Amino acid sequence: MVKFPFWPGIPSWWVILILLIATFANLQFVIGPVNAVGSRGPTILYVGENATYTRIQDAIDAAQPGDTVFVYNGIYNENLLIGKKIELIGESSDNTVIHAKKELTDGIFIWANETKIFNFKLTCEEKIHYNFGIYLYNVTGCMIDNNNIMKNFTSGIFLFGSNNNSILNNRILNTQNGIKLNNSYANIISNNTIQPGFGNGIHLEESNNNDINDNDILHCNNGIYSERSIENKFENNSVKYSVQAVKLDLGSNYNIFINNDFSNNERGFDFTFSDNISIINNNISNVRYGFSFGESDYITLINNDFSNIDYGNYFWFSDRIILINNTIESLMSDGINFMYSRNNKLMNNSLKGGGLSVWGYSPEYYLTHHIDTSNTVNDRPIYYWKNRTDEIVSKDVGQILLLNCTNITISDLDLNSKKYVTTIWNSTRITITNNSFKGILLYLELSENCTINNNSFLETITGWYKLKFGGISLEGSDHNIIENNLVFGGGTGIYLRNSDDNNVKYNRIFNASYGMSVHKSNTNKITNNIISDNENGMTFTGSTNNTITRNTIAFNRLFGIHLKSTDERKDDERIYYHCENNSIYHNNMINNNQEKIDQQYQVFDEGTNIWDNGYPSGGNFWSDHFGVDEKSGINQDIPGNDNICDEAYETDPQQDQYGRDVKTDLGIKDNYPLMQQIDNGIVLPKTTPNSPMRFNGEGGDGKIKLTWLQPLYDGGASITEFYIYRTTSDGEVKVITLPGNVFEYVDKGFTNYKVYYYTIVAENELGSGPNSTKIYAVPFKPPKDPGKEPFISVNLRQSFFCICISLIVFSIVIFVLIVRQSYKRMRRLKKELETKIQKNKDKDKPRT
Repeated sequence: MVKFPFWPGIPSWWVILILLIATFANLQFVIGPVNAVGSRGPTILYVGENATYTRIQDAIDAAQPGDTVFVYNGIYNENLLIGKKIELIGESSDNTVIHAKKELTDGIFIWANETKIFNFKLTCEEKIHYNFGIYLYNVTGCMIDNNNIMKNFTSGIFLFGSNNNSILNNRILNTQNGIKLNNSYANIISNNTIQPGFGNGIHLEESNNNDINDNDILHCNNGIYSERSIENKFENNSVKYSVQAVKLDLGSNYNIFINNDFSNNERGFDFTFSDNISIINNNISNVRYGFSFGESDYITLINNDFSNIDYGNYFWFSDRIILINNTIESLMSDGINFMYSRNNKLMNNSLKGGGLSVWGYSPEYYLTHHIDTSNTVNDRPIYYWKNRTDEIVSKDVGQILLLNCTNITISDLDLNSKKYVTTIWNSTRITITNNSFKGILLYLELSENCTINNNSFLETITGWYKLKFGGISLEGSDHNIIENNLVFGGGTGIYLRNSDDNNVKYNRIFNASYGMSVHKSNTNKITNNIISDNENGMTFTGSTNNTITRNTIAFNRLFGIHLKSTDERKDDERIYYHCENNSIYHNNMINNNQEKIDQQYQVFDEGTNIWDNGYPSGGNFWSDHFGVDEKSGINQDIPGNDNICDEAYETDPQQDQYGRDVKTDLGIKDNYPLMQQIDNGIVLPKTTPNSPMRFNGEGGDGKIKLTWLQPLYDGGASITEFYIYRTTSDGEVKVITLPGNVFEYVDKGFTNYKVYYYTIVAENELGSGPNSTKIYAVPFKPPKDPGKEPFISVNLRQSFFCICISLIVFSIVIFVLIVRQSYKRMRRLKKELETKIQKNKDKDKPRT
């Protein structure tokens, strides 16, 4: 047998066998990693305190494609990078925590296809910015399932250039944004709970064909926000307690919303520049603003519930809108508002409260819509009449819109709505008489020779209409008669804009924001009206040659009459409209400017206008002018009275209504102010009285003093009694009855510093009027009067502080004295001891 010299006694074939085995093993070592899956199959790598790996990233680095990394519960302070196909599984989504530490680095960054992440809780440092919880970068087929992602991430999950991925069953809390897709297609976003706190719940940017369903989104700025993203489907999602449920912007076309719950948000839908949107079977209720579509065409809304909405739903420059079988309940304004929109179709829609409004400046914005009587307001049909002549509107109407019509009569209707507009456009000889409108604006545009008389407008439109619209509004409408109407409450009682030669007479306007507003309107006659208890009385802006006479303008909180100029830019040129040559005489100006603006003058004139009708006709009656009438004549220098004050009424304001300094020539001069009020000729019908005016409560010690004034209108019969209703927070109610000639009452027997609420009602022979505005007052014990009894003001905190400082200073002084005395005593004892020692030394010295 042959033997190797290096291994004496070992057969050579053994050595050959050993070498062959070693060579095979070496080949396996070299070749094996190239085809690890095929050679050894998927492997599970474990991470934990007592596992093979203690860091997740180490296990990921050691894993081969197709392996699973299982992580036990614990806190792992690291950021993960995944560049191979693996499954990363946590033991528990509540207790397997990945806490990102590095700034500008994501919690988990994935750039490998078909990666799966399950059951983790991701958090990051509060100081870290611009990072994402899980970032999918240019991947497909990945699954992110059942993770908790929270705290401080810019976005919980971010997909960039990633397609056909599944984001399922995750909870994303307290991040700036929930889930964001950028340039990512055909992903499934399902069953996630997203509550970022602010930012967007789900944000799509240039991302198409995604399926977003069954997600719960809470407490964010936009629940769903899409920009430049098309053909996405949103189904069975819930967005609540957010500022905006859905916002689509910048060409987010062909998106579908089905069976979503978008209730209890500030706003519902807000779409701009987005076309071909389908909105079907959604709930958009309990929101402040329903929907707004701006420059968005081909929108279809079918079977949606828009209920309990404060302010309605707007289409701005949006064409070919289809609304079918929707329920729309608007509490404060229109249910549907088309503004500069064309070719829209409405069928079988039920509007509650607010109705339908249509606005525009050319026929195409009015005459191209298809709106039939299958649409209703408060269960009564909407009449959308176009090009009709010589007809009478039926009593069953819920809302009427007349477009390009002639000789139509609207009479004896009793319409009670939350808010909507009765529109008369480009029509002539329309008669609107003896109607009772509550919460309804009558709007005439480009209409002539119409008569509006004997109507009542109560609680007229507010909201965004407040400064511009009210009971009756004319836009570009001339030669109309507005006579003997009652307007109570709301925005502007009567508004004229670019409207000339109208006759406004014998109207009563109370409790409006503006009693009457005249804007760039000329040669109108405004006579014999009562304008009282409004925020502003009459305002004229850029208007000329109007006649304002025999009106009673009283108790308005700001100016009784305010005349001002205005300007506007047209073709790059600024055009000024001056307020001048208006004749204002024979009016009763009574106690206006209750807010005491501009030295308490009742009027403010920024133009050149005429404030009297010469002698002997005279000027206006001014409640704040206390002149005498002892002279007469054009110069008021002839003995004898003439019902004209001997001195002119002049104002010389130093500031305008905004507190800005102005020239003194902006004042007015009424050369012949009247001594007595003018009878304006209005005969008011007998009815129940208005509520008492100036109801006020002032607290005292265990008592409350209540004061009020007579109602502005007593109903045509004397006030017999006042009823005061007192309530408290614990539900106690008391009724106090007083005779009709008493205007103050002291309510006694109260607990100080408790709140008491009051309303007051006036009654005449026809019955009780409406309740006044509720007021509250608090009884309290006034402080003692220092002038009657000695009164020393003591601040206990300051006194205690001073005593403490005094004690500290005294203690320091005593301590210093004791130390000083002790030091002197010690020096004395030391000196005596040294003397004694020296004597002993001298005694012990040998004598010579």
